[in-house]
Amino acid sequence: MNENLQNENSTPLETQNVTPNVPQNNMEGEAKPKKNNKKIIIGIVAIAVVLVAVVFVVKTFLLNDPKEVFESSITSVFNYMEQKTNEYVPNEINLEKKDLKVTGTVSFDTNQDLGELEDLKNYAFDMDLEISLRNKILKGTFAFLENGENFLSANSIIQDGKAYVQFPELFPDTLDMGAYDWDSSISITSPSYTKEDCITVIRGTKEMLIASINKEKITSQKGITLAGSDEKVTEISYVVDKETYEQMLESFYNYMTSHNDYVVSLAKLTDSDTTAILDAIKEAKENNEYTGELEINIYTSGLQNEIVSVTMDDGETTFEVKKENEQYIITMNNNSFTVSEINNVLTIDFDMEGYTGTITIHNNGSSENSSNYTINALINYDDISFELKIDCASDYNANVEKEEIGTTVDINNLTEEQSNTILANLFTKIEGTPFETFLEYFVIGQSDETDDSYTY
Repeated sequence: MNENLQNENSTPLETQNVTPNVPQNNMEGEAKPKKNNKKIIIGIVAIAVVLVAVVFVVKTFLLNDPKEVFESSITSVFNYMEQKTNEYVPNEINLEKKDLKVTGTVSFDTNQDLGELEDLKNYAFDMDLEISLRNKILKGTFAFLENGENFLSANSIIQDGKAYVQFPELFPDTLDMGAYDWDSSISITSPSYTKEDCITVIRGTKEMLIASINKEKITSQKGITLAGSDEKVTEISYVVDKETYEQMLESFYNYMTSHNDYVVSLAKLTDSDTTAILDAIKEAKENNEYTGELEINIYTSGLQNEIVSVTMDDGETTFEVKKENEQYIITMNNNSFTVSEINNVLTIDFDMEGYTGTITIHNNGSSENSSNYTINALINYDDISFELKIDCASDYNANVEKEEIGTTVDINNLTEEQSNTILANLFTKIEGTPFETFLEYFVIGQSDETDDSYTY
């Protein structure tokens, strides 16, 4: 029979129930996935879960071993220093090219009755200092403020090789103090460095310290309980003795001799010479006379080895830093400090040898070349409290110009009448103020030692 002939009982091909090899749509109109596709997807997910688990285990039990924790604690400290340097240090400080201006106001208050000096609480001391090393100009204004208003002031001016003094409330003319040798008299250092120099030193010092650690001498002990806590922590210890200190000096020397940029930046920051720095570290390395032992302990908790406390003890001084929430508690022997920083306000609460109090430092705005702070200090001792407020600002990019001097009087040719005028105006100005009391004490004290007939 011809194979192409169909069986008489067979169904014609076009009428057979043949299922084509195409996906059938489900009720939602989507193609039904194959079972093989499901297996592939499940396999990929399983592999991903395993990889995540492996990374977690490696990070927890291998990377965060005691040696890693010790190293990471050093890294954290220096990273914080670098962060604050970026926030607060000017881009460049160079008094040979730019001038400096510093201003400040100091006032105080106390709960004590000051008697005759009670009105001192109404006064503040104000200072405005400008210096130009390149132009050899120095200007300083020093004043007492009464309830915020100028009360009594003095101006000091050095320019063109001469010195002048002005007393605006006491004498109309400027007192000529004579020639002034700037080069032999001014002892103001002229540092020249940039923010990048600071960061170079911070990063380099971090690398040197980490490289100097003898990891074989790091030990750990689990199940330690810190004072005042029931939590079990792990203690990671390291001792800086003569041997490890020698390794540290060796690490420092090797790093400095191969990183000239570090030495140059350090020399700028310390206003010293690169050769002197290298000679000093070399001498220290070759003549290691260190005989002490500094024990460093780091306490961690949890699988992630979170640092909860760090202590350092050299046998005489015990230093501890403990973190609680967003605060750092620092203790040194019997003195304690609690430090926190929120919204550009640094707060320090202290308790040291009977004195307690709080210091707050408000950052009022720091730019690339300037800073502005308000510092409040409250000090308590027994039932006495004393509060000090300081507003200070600095500008490292100032432009100090010469002052118009006006009419001058040679201090060596001051007449008796002119001297009496200054004194009379001074006595009138301070009459009935605490400064009159101060002057009386001073004059009486001087007269007791020199001339009993002298009276105020």
